[in-house]
Amino acid sequence: MRHLLFGVLVLALLAPAGTVRAALLPSQVNDLVFWVDASDIDGNGQPDGLSGGAPIGEWVDKASGNNASQSTSTLQPTLNLGAVNGLPAVTFASDYLATGSQIITGTSGRTIFAVAQANDTGSNQAILSLTSMAGGDPMPDGSFYTLSGEVAVRLKGYQLFDQDIDSPDFSVLSIANATGAVIAGIDGYLNGVQMGVADQGLGGVTIDTRSSGESLIGVAHTGNTYFNGSIAELIVYDRELAPGEMWQVTEYLGLKYGIDVVPEPSSVMLLLAATALALLWRRR
Repeated sequence: MRHLLFGVLVLALLAPAGTVRAALLPSQVNDLVFWVDASDIDGNGQPDGLSGGAPIGEWVDKASGNNASQSTSTLQPTLNLGAVNGLPAVTFASDYLATGSQIITGTSGRTIFAVAQANDTGSNQAILSLTSMAGGDPMPDGSFYTLSGEVAVRLKGYQLFDQDIDSPDFSVLSIANATGAVIAGIDGYLNGVQMGVADQGLGGVTIDTRSSGESLIGVAHTGNTYFNGSIAELIVYDRELAPGEMWQVTEYLGLKYGIDVVPEPSSVMLLLAATALALLWRRR
C-alpha cells in the first residue's frame, strides 16, 4: 500500500500543470464580480451558434448579471469567429458596450484579466474603463481607472508599463492593486510576467473610482477614444488576488487560448521535485 500511495503521488506530481488544473474556472476563485467570454456571449454555457460578423448588442456577465450592452446598432461591436486558438473574440473599432452599473467602485482592491489583441495602442484606447463622467470634475485625481493596450492604467495620473499588446497575437493582460492602494501600487503582468514601470504620474494619489454611472468596454469615459482590436475574455475580481490565485487564472486563460504563459516559480520547483522523486523511485 505504501508503494502504491507513493506511486500515485509521483504520477500526480509528474502530470503536466494543465492536466491537473485545466478544469479550473474563474468562478472557482473567490470574489469574482464580472466575467464575459466571447465563446459564450449569452452566458448559458452552451455554443452560441452566432455567425461571423454578427453584431453584439449584449454580452452577458456570467458572474453577477451586470451585462454589457449597446442598443445603438451602429455602435455595436462584432463577433470574430476563430480569432484565437479556434475560439471567437469580440472586435471593436468605433463601437463599445456599457454595463448596467460600475464593476468596481471606491478604494476596493481589484484584479482584472483581459485576453486581448490591439491593432494599435493610441492613448486612452480603453479595453475597460471603470469610472463615470457624471457630475463635478469628470476626472478627479485617482478616479479615472482605464485599462488600455499601451499598457497603461490611467487615473488622470497614470501607471504606464514598459510593454504593450500592439501585435497580431493575443495576450493575457492582468492588472492588480490592493484595497486603499495608490496609483504607484498597481502591478501589471503580460502573459504571466510582471511588467516594469516606464512612467508614472501622481503615483501617490489613492485609487478611488466612482460608484455612479457605468463601466465601458471598448472606449474610455473621455469619449472618442475607441479601442481598436479584439477582446476574447474579461475577468474581474473585487480584491487583489494572491500570487497563486493569479497564476491559476492566468494558466486557465493560457491553456484555453493557446497562449504561452510563464508559470509561477513554485510550479517550476514542484516539477523539479517530481522529477527527482521519479528518478529516486526508478533506482530502487
